Amino acid sequence: MYFKGQGIQLDYKQAFYWFSKAAQQGNAVAQHGLGVCYMRGLGTEVNKYKSLHWWQESAKQDYPPAKTAIGSMYFHGDGVVKSYSEALTWYYAAAKQGDAEAQYMLGLMYYDGLGVKADNSLSAFWVKKAMDNGNADAASFWKEKELWKY
Repeated sequence: MYFKGQGIQLDYKQAFYWFSKAAQQGNAVAQHGLGVCYMRGLGTEVNKYKSLHWWQESAKQDYPPAKTAIGSMYFHGDGVVKSYSEALTWYYAAAKQGDAEAQYMLGLMYYDGLGVKADNSLSAFWVKKAMDNGNADAASFWKEKELWKY
Protein backbone atom coordinates (compact mmCIF):
# COMPACT_ATOMS: atom_id res chain seq x y z
CA MET A 1 0.00 0.00 0.00
CA TYR A 2 2.70 2.49 0.98
CA PHE A 3 4.87 1.48 -2.00
CA LYS A 4 2.24 2.37 -4.59
CA GLY A 5 0.19 4.85 -2.58
CA GLN A 6 -2.93 2.69 -2.85
CA GLY A 7 -5.61 4.20 -0.61
CA ILE A 8 -2.87 5.85 1.42
CA GLN A 9 -0.17 8.47 0.86
CA LEU A 10 2.91 7.16 -0.95
CA ASP A 11 5.65 6.61 1.64
CA TYR A 12 8.76 4.66 0.66
CA LYS A 13 10.19 4.66 4.19
CA GLN A 14 7.05 2.97 5.49
CA ALA A 15 7.04 0.61 2.50
CA PHE A 16 10.66 -0.30 3.23
CA TYR A 17 9.85 -0.87 6.91
CA TRP A 18 6.92 -3.20 6.19
CA PHE A 19 8.70 -5.00 3.34
CA SER A 20 11.60 -5.64 5.75
CA LYS A 21 9.30 -7.09 8.41
CA ALA A 22 7.48 -9.38 5.96
CA ALA A 23 10.65 -10.33 4.05
CA GLN A 24 12.36 -11.51 7.24
CA GLN A 25 9.34 -13.74 7.82
CA GLY A 26 9.82 -15.33 4.40
CA ASN A 27 7.21 -13.53 2.29
CA ALA A 28 8.39 -13.81 -1.35
CA VAL A 29 6.47 -10.74 -2.56
CA ALA A 30 7.92 -8.62 0.26
CA GLN A 31 11.41 -9.99 -0.42
CA HIS A 32 11.05 -8.85 -4.02
CA GLY A 33 9.74 -5.45 -2.91
CA LEU A 34 12.64 -5.06 -0.51
CA GLY A 35 15.01 -5.84 -3.37
CA VAL A 36 13.38 -3.08 -5.42
CA CYS A 37 13.79 -0.63 -2.53
CA TYR A 38 17.49 -1.44 -2.23
CA MET A 39 18.04 -1.28 -6.00
CA ARG A 40 16.38 2.11 -6.42
CA GLY A 41 17.11 3.67 -3.05
CA LEU A 42 13.45 3.90 -2.08
CA GLY A 43 13.11 4.43 1.66
CA THR A 44 16.74 3.41 2.14
CA GLU A 45 20.18 3.85 0.61
CA VAL A 46 20.96 2.08 -2.67
CA ASN A 47 22.60 -1.26 -1.93
CA LYS A 48 22.78 -3.58 -4.92
CA TYR A 49 24.32 -6.39 -2.90
CA LYS A 50 21.28 -6.42 -0.58
CA SER A 51 18.98 -6.06 -3.55
CA LEU A 52 20.44 -9.19 -5.12
CA HIS A 53 20.27 -11.01 -1.79
CA TRP A 54 16.56 -10.34 -1.33
CA TRP A 55 15.73 -11.14 -4.94
CA GLN A 56 17.58 -14.44 -4.57
CA GLU A 57 15.57 -15.21 -1.43
CA SER A 58 12.36 -14.46 -3.32
CA ALA A 59 13.47 -16.49 -6.35
CA LYS A 60 14.14 -19.49 -4.10
CA GLN A 61 10.40 -19.42 -3.49
CA ASP A 62 9.78 -19.45 -7.24
CA TYR A 63 8.56 -15.85 -7.50
CA PRO A 64 8.89 -14.90 -11.21
CA PRO A 65 9.40 -11.12 -10.86
CA ALA A 66 12.42 -11.77 -8.62
CA LYS A 67 13.91 -14.08 -11.24
CA THR A 68 13.36 -11.41 -13.89
CA ALA A 69 14.99 -8.77 -11.68
CA ILE A 70 18.07 -10.96 -11.19
CA GLY A 71 18.18 -11.57 -14.93
CA SER A 72 18.14 -7.82 -15.51
CA MET A 73 21.03 -7.31 -13.11
CA TYR A 74 23.13 -9.76 -15.12
CA PHE A 75 21.90 -8.46 -18.48
CA HIS A 76 22.95 -4.89 -17.65
CA GLY A 77 25.87 -5.70 -15.34
CA ASP A 78 24.15 -3.67 -12.64
CA GLY A 79 25.74 -4.61 -9.31
CA VAL A 80 27.11 -7.87 -10.75
CA VAL A 81 29.49 -8.85 -13.53
CA LYS A 82 27.61 -8.60 -16.82
CA SER A 83 26.73 -12.08 -18.06
CA TYR A 84 24.28 -12.80 -20.84
CA SER A 85 24.37 -16.52 -20.03
CA GLU A 86 23.32 -15.83 -16.42
CA ALA A 87 20.67 -13.38 -17.60
CA LEU A 88 19.34 -15.99 -20.02
CA THR A 89 19.09 -18.59 -17.24
CA TRP A 90 17.10 -16.28 -14.97
CA TYR A 91 14.90 -14.88 -17.73
CA TYR A 92 14.09 -18.38 -18.98
CA ALA A 93 13.09 -19.53 -15.50
CA ALA A 94 10.71 -16.58 -15.12
CA ALA A 95 9.45 -16.75 -18.72
CA LYS A 96 8.38 -20.37 -18.27
CA GLN A 97 6.20 -19.14 -15.40
CA GLY A 98 4.53 -16.55 -17.63
CA ASP A 99 6.47 -13.42 -16.68
CA ALA A 100 5.92 -11.07 -19.65
CA GLU A 101 9.03 -8.96 -19.03
CA ALA A 102 11.23 -12.06 -18.97
CA GLN A 103 9.57 -13.36 -22.13
CA TYR A 104 10.24 -10.05 -23.87
CA MET A 105 13.86 -10.00 -22.77
CA LEU A 106 14.36 -13.55 -24.07
CA GLY A 107 12.92 -12.40 -27.38
CA LEU A 108 15.41 -9.53 -27.51
CA MET A 109 18.30 -11.81 -26.63
CA TYR A 110 17.39 -14.28 -29.37
CA TYR A 111 16.88 -11.48 -31.89
CA ASP A 112 20.27 -9.88 -31.17
CA GLY A 113 22.17 -13.09 -30.41
CA LEU A 114 23.07 -12.05 -26.86
CA GLY A 115 24.33 -15.11 -25.00
CA VAL A 116 22.68 -17.33 -27.60
CA LYS A 117 22.83 -17.90 -31.33
CA ALA A 118 20.55 -15.36 -33.04
CA ASP A 119 17.29 -17.05 -33.95
CA ASN A 120 14.41 -15.01 -35.34
CA SER A 121 11.84 -17.76 -34.90
CA LEU A 122 12.70 -18.15 -31.18
CA SER A 123 12.70 -14.38 -30.88
CA ALA A 124 9.22 -14.28 -32.42
CA PHE A 125 8.03 -17.08 -30.12
CA TRP A 126 9.06 -15.26 -26.93
CA VAL A 127 8.07 -11.77 -28.07
CA LYS A 128 4.62 -13.08 -29.06
CA LYS A 129 4.19 -14.68 -25.62
CA ALA A 130 5.18 -11.40 -23.97
CA MET A 131 2.85 -9.45 -26.22
CA ASP A 132 -0.01 -11.86 -25.47
CA ASN A 133 0.71 -11.34 -21.75
CA GLY A 134 0.31 -7.58 -22.09
CA ASN A 135 3.86 -6.31 -22.54
CA ALA A 136 3.58 -3.08 -24.56
CA ASP A 137 7.29 -3.01 -25.45
CA ALA A 138 6.93 -6.49 -26.93
CA ALA A 139 4.03 -5.34 -29.09
CA SER A 140 6.11 -2.44 -30.44
CA PHE A 141 9.12 -4.69 -31.05
CA TRP A 142 6.88 -7.27 -32.80
CA LYS A 143 5.69 -4.62 -35.27
CA GLU A 144 9.02 -2.82 -35.68
CA LYS A 145 10.97 -6.00 -36.46
CA GLU A 146 8.08 -7.62 -38.38
CA LEU A 147 8.39 -10.75 -36.31
CA TRP A 148 5.10 -12.14 -37.63
CA LYS A 149 7.16 -13.26 -40.65
CA TYR A 150 8.85 -15.87 -38.52
